[in-house]
Amino acid sequence: QKKYNIALIFLIVIVIVLIINEFVIFPIFPSKKVSASCIQSQLSDLTSKSELIITGFADNSKWNVINENLMETHTKIKNLDVIKGRFSNDIIMVRQAGGCNVSSNYCIETSIFSKFQDGKKYLLFLSNPNEEGVYNGFSDCGGKYEIKVDASGNEIVDCFALDIDNCVEKEIPCPNEQAIASGGIDEEGKEAKPSPCIEKYVLLNDLIKQIQK
Repeated sequence: QKKYNIALIFLIVIVIVLIINEFVIFPIFPSKKVSASCIQSQLSDLTSKSELIITGFADNSKWNVINENLMETHTKIKNLDVIKGRFSNDIIMVRQAGGCNVSSNYCIETSIFSKFQDGKKYLLFLSNPNEEGVYNGFSDCGGKYEIKVDASGNEIVDCFALDIDNCVEKEIPCPNEQAIASGGIDEEGKEAKPSPCIEKYVLLNDLIKQIQK
């Protein structure tokens, strides 16, 4: 009986800890409310809509609850280079719809929401700063792109729109699961070769020149 009581108390303590963790400290299974998606803009559209186009490094992000159905993630961007528009400071705050409310145990995400990774460099198309000077991301649809470095040390950006000039297409090794999924047997009963994986990118300097035309 004593062992039974100890085991019962132990289980009760575990349940209480899980409940506190779920609803107070950090949600284990947060529910998600997905907002409407949008159509990706062309580069020319993003450029014309954006008051400010910059590159910079993500520093840190925080969630801001606007109301029950709206949440924003605010991110500090530092070490700026301004491509279009005027901005005198070296740090800017940008916002995008979506985020997680830990205390209320739910997340709001959009089809274009993706979390900034601290220390990574981004190309951002911005507009409509609020009263606190926090710029809206990212000209209503898209406009947030990670800047990577290729094997030669050149800064590159994925080709995200059909109207980007000088877009490079290069075959790259496919992930194992993708290579397996794209194989199989063709219509003639022969073993089908996996479809190649293609990387599409443009040199950042070439993209900047196109933006500034």
